Amino acid sequence: VELGLPDGSGYTFCEHVRSAPERCHVAVVLVSETASPLEMAQAEEAGADAYLQKPFSMARLETYVRAVLESEKESRPNVRVLNV
Repeated sequence: VELGLPDGSGYTFCEHVRSAPERCHVAVVLVSETASPLEMAQAEEAGADAYLQKPFSMARLETYVRAVLESEKESRPNVRVLNV
């Protein structure tokens, strides 16, 4: 999910996904042009599973998605330390 959505923010979208039991298990990867510590902390607080800085290759995106999906939610790494 892009952080700079036209109708809101990626943080808001992530919080919306996490707010309902029927969709709280959905994995969320936030993407942005910057990777500031503040943005990554906000992504973690919103419930994101990973944070990916643009530009990125499709191979890198696939690696992130696989890492998130293959891990148990409880054992998923903090968004700031997902180094794949």
